[in-house]
Amino acid sequence: TGQANPKPIIQTSGTLKSLKFVKGDHLKFDLLLPNNTLLPCFKIAHDENKSLTNNQKITIQGDLRKNTWKGTTKAEMFVNKVIL
Repeated sequence: TGQANPKPIIQTSGTLKSLKFVKGDHLKFDLLLPNNTLLPCFKIAHDENKSLTNNQKITIQGDLRKNTWKGTTKAEMFVNKVIL
């Protein structure tokens, strides 16, 4: 472990839930995992974002990051790639 090491890339699949576009056409959504856990996700603006819809089954790749908003900190998947 160490700061010089690359972040591990995580891949998981699930069902897209609570899809919403935020400032700059970035995307926030929850991924419903097979164990019924919701994984909060964020994706930078990209043309592929426009083809995504709620209840769509997708696979994502990215890394987990700490997201603090309004005094609450939680884990969030920073998505680099969506596989349809």
